[in-house]
Amino acid sequence: MNEENLYSARAAAKKLGISISTMNRHIRSGKIIALRILDSQTKNLRYAIPEAAIEDYLKTNI
Repeated sequence: MNEENLYSARAAAKKLGISISTMNRHIRSGKIIALRILDSQTKNLRYAIPEAAIEDYLKTNI
């Protein structure tokens, strides 16, 4: 399996220069691919965005 950097939704939004609300909207619409992972500390689900998804977004939207 490939080792790839994963970003939190907030970190990915900052890297892309968009708000967290816009990031969540893009994730829900499928514009940005994200994984749902279980946070082992809080036991909550959160989004993890692969670096490739950020690069794909930048290629198609800038």
